[in-house]
Amino acid sequence: MKKLVLSLLPLIGLIGGCTLTPKNNEEDPIDPPGPATEYSEPIDPFNPGNATPKLEASQEYKDLFTPTKMVRFNIDIPLASARFINQYQTNHDDCYYHDFYVPCTLTYTIDNGESVTIEEVGIRAKGNMSRRTFLNENDEMVRSTHFKLKFDETFDDDEYDELDALKPFKKNWSDSDAKKARGKRRFAQLKALDIKWNRNDDQTKVKQDFALKLFRDNGVMAQYTNLAATTFSINGHEYHDTYEIFEPIDGVFINHRFASDEADGDLYKCTYTDRGPATFKSSCEIGVENNMSYYHPSYDLKTNKKTNTTHTTLKNLFSVMNSNLNDDTKYQSELEKVFDIKDFMTYEAIAFLLGNFDDIRNNANNYYIYFSNKTNMSYVIPYDFDRLLGTGCEGRKNYMTDFSADSTKMQCSGGFQSINIYWKTVCRTTSGYPSRIEKYYNMYTSKIAELINNDSFSTSAFTSYVNQYSSEFNCNPSGAGNDNISFSDYYNLKLTAI
Repeated sequence: MKKLVLSLLPLIGLIGGCTLTPKNNEEDPIDPPGPATEYSEPIDPFNPGNATPKLEASQEYKDLFTPTKMVRFNIDIPLASARFINQYQTNHDDCYYHDFYVPCTLTYTIDNGESVTIEEVGIRAKGNMSRRTFLNENDEMVRSTHFKLKFDETFDDDEYDELDALKPFKKNWSDSDAKKARGKRRFAQLKALDIKWNRNDDQTKVKQDFALKLFRDNGVMAQYTNLAATTFSINGHEYHDTYEIFEPIDGVFINHRFASDEADGDLYKCTYTDRGPATFKSSCEIGVENNMSYYHPSYDLKTNKKTNTTHTTLKNLFSVMNSNLNDDTKYQSELEKVFDIKDFMTYEAIAFLLGNFDDIRNNANNYYIYFSNKTNMSYVIPYDFDRLLGTGCEGRKNYMTDFSADSTKMQCSGGFQSINIYWKTVCRTTSGYPSRIEKYYNMYTSKIAELINNDSFSTSAFTSYVNQYSSEFNCNPSGAGNDNISFSDYYNLKLTAI
């Protein structure tokens, strides 16, 4: 099949040697009619590079995150636990109790296998603006909210003795060995699991899952996901919904992706908080989040909290990204010692096609960064990629289809780009700002062309991906919903703009 001709020069410049030629279909040059190709994963999607990570993926871990496997959760939340979450953890502005877990019972099956029950699993509400009350006046669950499940929770931190609201959940461990065993308890090798409701009313239900797979397939570290048919049992009442389940980005995530000598480095969650955006600058707040103190650093350390008090590697990266801006040779030399630029340009090519207006480039938000303890090399990890592919937000109808690949603006605020790494890589040269390095820009545009030409990013690929899920979930590959548009409409508008 011939390839698609795109007039890329006005918006994203020359494509670094990649040629885009027309598809042989005059009726629809963008996406010819016909059945979608059968969806298939790589030979081993959990180890595509035949690497030897610190933690080899178990079969249960693989099954949990294989979309063709049917996952069912029943989460039995005692009334006291449900009332605590509903009262203390659903107010975005009052985060004092947000980090504390209360007990529930999880029963699960994977692909109609044996039913397994795990007692005393920690549960709490999670998220930012997605938090909301979920019980009615009869203590019945009537709507969904995001939760985090924690499998090694011991419920005996000091606060369970000191805070009246937590005292009912205090667990007294008479057996020290049992407590140690609880601290080592895992589910599918995971310490925790994030489960999220379909806040965006995405009728496909898996736009974000597709996006994270696109990152993974192209070498960018990203979470594994799946859908779960989920039942909550509270106060004798059952509530049913489809939840997305996400592998948390934590130490276990890193152990699944790095060898032993590189898996003990510093991991930061990077978000736009009340302390400001995460713009890779020395002025950014760095620390360890403490909700009880209402302290939310833009760069929140998630590993090595007791040993890393100076944040030297992160601060050095900030320095490198913001120094030698007018000396391209030195900038490249210093940057490539500490930052995986090839990985980052792949990340940005995919992010551009996905059109998320709440990511690093467009809102200095929603990413993690990991530093290898062996090399100090840093890697960007996408996070919370749900505002994408035509997914709207609270009346916002800029679907990013008119966003050029070399745009100088941040799409959320509309102001000029405030992160210097983007001026050196993707933004077109503009008076008063650092000029970009064409080597990096060509890496970026070449990857965009590759993803379009090999049909990794196409309506047929998306349709095939959606259709692998059980019909029980009612995933509609042509669906829109709320302020959303369909993938196909987004895709056609995006390619027309390019």
